Amino acid sequence: MHLGDTSSDLGHIMQIGELLLAFTGMLATRQETLLQRLDAQLVQHTDRMDRLEAINQGVQTTLARIETLLARLIPQGENGREA
Repeated sequence: MHLGDTSSDLGHIMQIGELLLAFTGMLATRQETLLQRLDAQLVQHTDRMDRLEAINQGVQTTLARIETLLARLIPQGENGREA
């Protein structure tokens, strides 16, 4: 069985190894970029959630005040219905 020129085969193996290393480097760079973008989006999401929680708290407070005001304005009978 003839394997061909050993120095040529070794050269091809070296080229494949170099290509694999380059590809691995590209993947690592891409992964780092994606992780940085994900971190930035997480910060934005956290900020939005904080603002939404503050808005929700204000809405809940306003709703409680409206319910209290309505309870004072609309008389209730003993069965819980309008008198």
